Formats: sequence, structure tokens, C-alpha cells
Amino acid sequence: MNGFRLDNKVAVVTGGASGIGQAIALCFAEYGAVVRIVDLNGEAAQKTAERISQLGGFSTAHLCDFTDAVQTADVFGKILELSRVDILVNSAGVAHVGKLETTSDEEFERVFRVNVLGTHHAMREMVPTMVARGGGVILNWFREVADMDSVLPRPGSRTELHQILHRIVGPRDSKHAWRSSLLR
Repeated sequence: MNGFRLDNKVAVVTGGASGIGQAIALCFAEYGAVVRIVDLNGEAAQKTAERISQLGGFSTAHLCDFTDAVQTADVFGKILELSRVDILVNSAGVAHVGKLETTSDEEFERVFRVNVLGTHHAMREMVPTMVARGGGVILNWFREVADMDSVLPRPGSRTELHQILHRIVGPRDSKHAWRSSLLR
């Protein structure tokens, strides 16, 4: 991208240890951002942080289960002790491909807890600090990997969460100069 840089920006990437989240973390680091990789797989998060360092970037790895509100608050508190956060990318999520008649309540609840509640926990920790600083960006990653027979797209329920966020704080808050986007 011609002239695009993220120098002097700090990005938190949930699910940044693998898949799309890792690709986002590597890309942001390539364009100059400091990246805070937050993932349930601490070892993989550390390997991604080391890879970013080998490529000349700067990042830190943080272990977090986003379904746990207390743990999420603790991890994000520690991140905020390191630096401000300019960008939050919610890419942590789980997929479930199955049919209604074969999807247990436990499987359905797991997808909801990770993809919706986990995203809520991360945003709840970041929005107040972004508002207090007068700006910030939240990117909620949405990708469907399921076919028509599937019960739960990954993380399809974020669409509704994004709409709720917009009703509560709006897509762009001119008073505080922050915005959120839903990526598909």
C-alpha cells in the first residue's frame, strides 16, 4: 500500500497466534505498528512475537481466555501498563460446522462464549481507554466458513454484536474521535 504506515501505533490483535489473526499481526508489524498478540495459545503467541522480532518489528505475547471477564480485564490492564492502545482487532474465534440436529448445547454455547462474549470482554476493556484518549479504532473480524447446512458461522454472531455496539456508541463518535468496523 503506497504510503500506508502504522508507525507510532499500538495494536492489540486477539487470536493473533494463528490464522487470520496472525496474518493481521504480521501485516501490522510490517507497516510499523507495535503489536500486542493476545491468544489462548500462549506458546504460539510467543512464537508469532518472536517471528515479528526476527522481521525487525516489535511485539509482545499475552495469554488470555476471552471467555473469562476477570482474566481479560487483568491481561488488558497489563497491556495498558506497557503502552496505550490505538487499535483493537478482534479476530479470536472458534468455528463449528454442523447441523442443528447434531449440535449440542455445549458446542453452541462455546461458540457464543468465545465469538460474542469474548469480543464483548475485549471491547469493554478498550473502549473506555480509547474514549479517554480521544480516539481509537476497533476492527471486528467476521468470516463465514460454513455452508448452508451449518448452524454456526465463525463468528457470525459478531454481526449482531457489532450492530449492538453501533446502537450504544455509534460507528463513529465525533466527540471522542473513535470508530469501529466490521470486516467480512
